[in-house]
Amino acid sequence: MPDRDPDQAPGAGANDGAGLTAADARIVHITLDERTVIRRSPEVEQERAIAVYDLLEENCFRPLEAGTGPYHLHLRIEESRLILDVRDTGEEPQAIVALPLTPFRRVVRDYFQICESYYDAIKRLSPSQIEAIDMGRRGLHNEGSSLLQDRLADRIEMDFQTARRLFTLLCVLHIQPSAVLFACNMNAVRSPMAEALLKRLLGTRVYVDSCGVRRGELDPFVIEVMAERGIDMGRHRPKSFDDLEDGFFDLIVSLSPQAQHRAIELTRTMACDVEYWPTLDVTVIEGNRATRLDAYRAVRDELERRIRNRFPEASE
Repeated sequence: MPDRDPDQAPGAGANDGAGLTAADARIVHITLDERTVIRRSPEVEQERAIAVYDLLEENCFRPLEAGTGPYHLHLRIEESRLILDVRDTGEEPQAIVALPLTPFRRVVRDYFQICESYYDAIKRLSPSQIEAIDMGRRGLHNEGSSLLQDRLADRIEMDFQTARRLFTLLCVLHIQPSAVLFACNMNAVRSPMAEALLKRLLGTRVYVDSCGVRRGELDPFVIEVMAERGIDMGRHRPKSFDDLEDGFFDLIVSLSPQAQHRAIELTRTMACDVEYWPTLDVTVIEGNRATRLDAYRAVRDELERRIRNRFPEASE
């Protein structure tokens, strides 16, 4: 996630911050909402620190609706929007700018994918191969930075280098999906439990559905262990990928190898993230009723733990 690179995309200087020469048209303090920061890797954490340092060292930034700076900037994610909360040095509100994040999903996803390739390449590939990957990485970073600058142009005046550093910080914030699909083999145990748990925790803030590679029959043990949490599963009707009414999702969480394979196939023609959460097929557990119920409870509790970790607002 380079932030100090001088490279600029063609045309990136169209709004190069001309006129932003006053010492007060700048950010002097920045705060990220830690609830939405993704702890991806040590490399990403280092790039975040570099971006913050470089931004505070030099930037040109002036909200068109704000008073005279310098400014304190608070960044957070709310309902799939980037919130730029601009305040004066006494923390008095100056302007709040809300930026929809849907246009950034693809470039952020592609950027992180190529970053992972770059970090891996450093360990094992030749200098020429590393350079080729790095060129692609810089190109995506410039694309995202230009998009950020363009989308904010009617609200905030900034130069391209400031946009580049802000884009780096945008990347480490958690862009909350607005539509999530959980998938397993039969849509009978794991995925319906995950669907119900996320719905219980987030309500209508996120659209949630579930499906299976094939359509099975709802397991009565699922009904029983979910009822212990006050969740009625009696109305759930298992369905397959082919039965889905809504084919648009920001995130597919696959809970079995078969579901992961199908999700990857599906996303070849869909701009959607896929995460694999390997989860025990509890139907293979043998033993008496009490033993099996305990196994179902363990899967339920593990799914809830992972959901709370993945969706920080679910823990609020």
